[in-house]
Amino acid sequence: MYGRLLRWKEYEAAANMIRHQDESPKDVNLDDYNDLRVVEYEVKSVVVSEDKKSAVIDAEITYYFETRNRLKTIRDAQNWWYLEEAESWFLDGNLPAF
Repeated sequence: MYGRLLRWKEYEAAANMIRHQDESPKDVNLDDYNDLRVVEYEVKSVVVSEDKKSAVIDAEITYYFETRNRLKTIRDAQNWWYLEEAESWFLDGNLPAF
C-alpha cells in the first residue's frame, strides 16, 4: 500500500503511515514533494522479526521531478512495526529523501 501511495502521488496519506516507536514527532514537509513523480516502487527484500511485530523492507524507488525531467533511482531501507491496538503497521522513519 505504501508504495502504491507514493506512485499515485498520495504523499499525505503515505506520511500518515509514519509513526515513530519512540513517539517522537514526525518531520515531514510535503512542499518538497509538489513536483515529484514516483515511476516505480519495487520491494527488493523483506525481513520480518520472529515475533512478527517488526520488519525491515529494502525498496528501490525510481522517480523524477517534473521541473528537471531526469530519472533517478534510490534504495530506501524502511523499518516497520506493528501496533496491536491500532491493528496497523507503521513506518518508523520518514518519507524517502529524494
